[in-house]
Amino acid sequence: MKAVKTSKKSLEKNRIIFFEIGMILALSVILFAFEWGKKDIDNIGIEAREVVEVIEEMVPVTKTKIEKPLPKLPATTILNIVPDDQIDIDDNIYINAEGGENVEVPDYVPIPLPEEIVDEPEYFRSVEIMPAFPGGELARLQYLSQNVKYPRLARETGIQGIVYVEFIVDTDGSITNARIRRGIGGGCDEEALRVVESMPAWSPGIQRTQPVRVLFTMPIKFTLQ
Repeated sequence: MKAVKTSKKSLEKNRIIFFEIGMILALSVILFAFEWGKKDIDNIGIEAREVVEVIEEMVPVTKTKIEKPLPKLPATTILNIVPDDQIDIDDNIYINAEGGENVEVPDYVPIPLPEEIVDEPEYFRSVEIMPAFPGGELARLQYLSQNVKYPRLARETGIQGIVYVEFIVDTDGSITNARIRRGIGGGCDEEALRVVESMPAWSPGIQRTQPVRVLFTMPIKFTLQ
């Protein structure tokens, strides 16, 4: 079989030549571009720069004045000057500067001060020394047990409890202003009041070494056996 020559094979042989020609053309284009750009740069004019001096405006510094209050002047006394010829002076002044051992000097008598009036209360609830039944607490309990009589109405109805009697021990120890503070009824209140009013005189309460009126509350217990 005979070999046939084609145009493709001939092109393969000339590939190197075509490559070199392409490279020469590319370099020529690049050099031409550089030369063209250089001419454009030479045609550009560079203007001279002017230095402009900017003067800064100085702002004056203002100071705030603090006004101090004026000092207060002391009060002045207005003197009314009167000429000597217009003043009446009593020259008739007698001073006895003579004395001796026999001169009697009167005793100094102080001026009495008015007595301080202290409003004492009508009565006290608590004092330095409280009033006491004659003979003490045991004597008081014995007196109540011997003198209190259970009322018939309270016994029949079964009433029992504590009656509170309030009274004032006077300065002489006597019992005054007795009244029922809390009662239970059935005649027990009246019986407790009777027994308190018939008590003997107590020893009075003492406040600042003086006997005073003292308010006292006494419980009396009514219990059925």
